[in-house]
Amino acid sequence: MKVSDSTTGLSEQLMATLPYLRRYARALTGSQSHGDQWVRLCVEVLLQQPELMGDSSTSKVDIFALFHRLQRPFGGLDKAEGGADPGTAPDRLKAQIREIPDTQRKVLLLTVLEGFSVEEAARILSISVDEADQALRQAREELRRVASVRV
Repeated sequence: MKVSDSTTGLSEQLMATLPYLRRYARALTGSQSHGDQWVRLCVEVLLQQPELMGDSSTSKVDIFALFHRLQRPFGGLDKAEGGADPGTAPDRLKAQIREIPDTQRKVLLLTVLEGFSVEEAARILSISVDEADQALRQAREELRRVASVRV
């Protein structure tokens, strides 16, 4: 059985995107195991149903968008509870990020952590650019507020 060029291209793009998708899912859920479970689901579905990506060439944005489309029917990504000692600075930051409302947190992580533009984040999350821009501003304001109170 011969593998088509589009399937090969999809596999290559998926392999190139996988480390970033794992990092994002872990940051979003606050848990390595939960994040990796969602990524595993996305990869399995994508490899079994490559037609979900459409006819065009697949990009990192497309894979992240599929990741979010797949988790929607399940009520969103589960946030991990508890975890590490909240006394350390990195763990306090993780806890503060988890407290940010869902869309704001996603836009913040997509733009700041993963380097997507606001337009790309909006496409990934299937929201308008204005909604994404507003969510990013609100998330940054919330982080500033929390940081100034905790100092």
